[in-house]
Amino acid sequence: MLLLYAALSVLFLVFLLQFMPVQAEKMKESDFNFVAAGDWGCGHKALNTFSMMKSMKPELYLGLGDYSYQTSIDCWVNIINSVGKAFKITLGNHDTEGQLLKAFMDKFKLEKQYYSFNYRNAHFIALSTQVDEGGEIEQLKFLKRDLLITKANKNIDWTVVFFTYHFILLMPQTLQI
Repeated sequence: MLLLYAALSVLFLVFLLQFMPVQAEKMKESDFNFVAAGDWGCGHKALNTFSMMKSMKPELYLGLGDYSYQTSIDCWVNIINSVGKAFKITLGNHDTEGQLLKAFMDKFKLEKQYYSFNYRNAHFIALSTQVDEGGEIEQLKFLKRDLLITKANKNIDWTVVFFTYHFILLMPQTLQI
């Protein structure tokens, strides 16, 4: 008797489902996924990190610095190269030693160590923790201008700031730009 009751309940639910409109959830044009990772190295751990990032199927990848720990960027670039322009970086202290800074700047077509870009309804700001004292002031001026422009843009819902590690110790006189 109990089995008959359960079967009738299931049949009734199946019957009801025929009258309920079921649609896949539509993804808004502004929805997207991004991933971020830093302190990579250039071996099996870097391969695992990137593999995990790719498995999440993001539209955008953020590198948080300290990539290869080698005298060349080639090994690390070979790992991430498959996603092309979807990979954006900020530089860590190990990325600015020797010829590495120029190599990263050239590879990612950067004019400065800090920059910004829009992706759909989000604004991304890459800041550098590696600029010298004069560069810190210029970077803060850039940040202030960039945030004002972003605030006025009604198409931007999110602002994401990314960098390698603890940021500049700001003194009150530094804030007066």
